[in-house]
Amino acid sequence: MTLRIRHIDPDASPSSQVSLEALARVVPEATVAEVLEECQATEQRTRKLPAAFVVILCVAMNLYSNDCIAHVFFRLLSRVRWLLSDPMMASRVSKGALCQARYRLGARPLVALFKRVCNKPLAEPETVPEAFLFGLRLMALDATLIDVPDTPENVRVFGKRNSPRGSSAWAQARVVAISECSTHAVVEAGVWPHDFDERSAGMRLLRGVGEGVLLLWDRGFHSFEMVQGALACGSELLGRLPRTVKPGAPVATLSDGTQLVWVRPSDYERRKRGERVLVRLIRYTLEDPNRPGHRVEHRLITSLLDPEVAGAEELVVAYHSRWEFELAVDEMKNHQRHPTGLFAPRKPWASSRRSTGC
Repeated sequence: MTLRIRHIDPDASPSSQVSLEALARVVPEATVAEVLEECQATEQRTRKLPAAFVVILCVAMNLYSNDCIAHVFFRLLSRVRWLLSDPMMASRVSKGALCQARYRLGARPLVALFKRVCNKPLAEPETVPEAFLFGLRLMALDATLIDVPDTPENVRVFGKRNSPRGSSAWAQARVVAISECSTHAVVEAGVWPHDFDERSAGMRLLRGVGEGVLLLWDRGFHSFEMVQGALACGSELLGRLPRTVKPGAPVATLSDGTQLVWVRPSDYERRKRGERVLVRLIRYTLEDPNRPGHRVEHRLITSLLDPEVAGAEELVVAYHSRWEFELAVDEMKNHQRHPTGLFAPRKPWASSRRSTGC
């Protein structure tokens, strides 16, 4: 194999020579350029830190999440800086300049890049057959809280969680996401203040599902609007009913003991107009004294109405695979970064209490 020394133009800037080869296969340079053009984030003049480089820097910050932004910048340039005409040029980029470039870029290009690159599941029936049930792709909707630095800007946008013993030590952001159960690939996500309504967030993320998907959610996400929204997107649903929700009288009892029932909106006027959706109700209990919820009745609803096509026992087992979302969160919080560390931004890119999100 022939080895060649990389040649760099004498007038080249450090940032123009950065390329994460592993990332380039997933995030091509052309895609970054298209996203910047779409978001009108291109420069009017040539900068030492152009927008395309700052996008790569922001992605790399999550690969080296335990390093400060200046150290991440040094890592990106460490292999090429001695090939520059002035090797010390890279060290003259200050941490303040990097932070200003990051906030100058804003969140919109990164959100657009996420939608271009990540908004598609990874599993195929030939490669990961357990990712599918009844020919439907298993995907889970859930939420988690992340700690962010305790700065006035973060507290103003995200807020702190209050309890009888006082407020939380850190400002917290609520992340709501949809992930593929088998591969843990996150295909839709959004970042909101900690007290933002999860159901409203979940409704906005339904754009990430469509035909051929069985969407799983916990009882905290249940609402008539969520049921309607999932069906309107063409997906099937499997969710747990909260204890306070009482479906209508059974329309029919099926061969496996499950029932067809109507779910209705909580708004009286809408109920009076006859708005309702027919779903299948599955009741079951866990007979294991070593498990939480022993002998507590669980109630699931699903849009898969035919017991010959979708067996009740298979659906109960499939519902518990939504916990794969928790494993995906664990990977991001505790393994891809230091478990006791905070997410880096000392102030949010979004200047209001809206979603910054993906």
